[in-house]
Amino acid sequence: MEKFDTNKKFKVWIYAVARNVLIDWFRKKKNINFSSLDLSDDVSFEETLVDTEPLPPEIFERQEIARELSIALEQVSPDHRLIIVMHDKDDLTFDEIAEITGKSINTVKSQYRRGIIALRKFFSL
Repeated sequence: MEKFDTNKKFKVWIYAVARNVLIDWFRKKKNINFSSLDLSDDVSFEETLVDTEPLPPEIFERQEIARELSIALEQVSPDHRLIIVMHDKDDLTFDEIAEITGKSINTVKSQYRRGIIALRKFFSL
């Protein structure tokens, strides 16, 4: 703490201290031999890696859900659709949507809620 410059931000200083401690820790740590990653003679390291790509049935299901959602969104009023897309797809907050559309925050929230209710009705059929 004696070295802390009060003219600078504490957050930046503590981050630099933590970074330097971590670098020192890694320098002292021993290297890992890659040969220890081999599990046995029968199984290679590459065979133990998990494939994170979705399987074809999952890809098809996602496409089908996206298509159904697109059809359902067409059934919702344009005002409700715009707010739903801005909030759920574009990750905008209700405050940001209100500012963009020029509507009050309560109007945006109620139109979002009404749009979601209309979507739920579409999917419950």
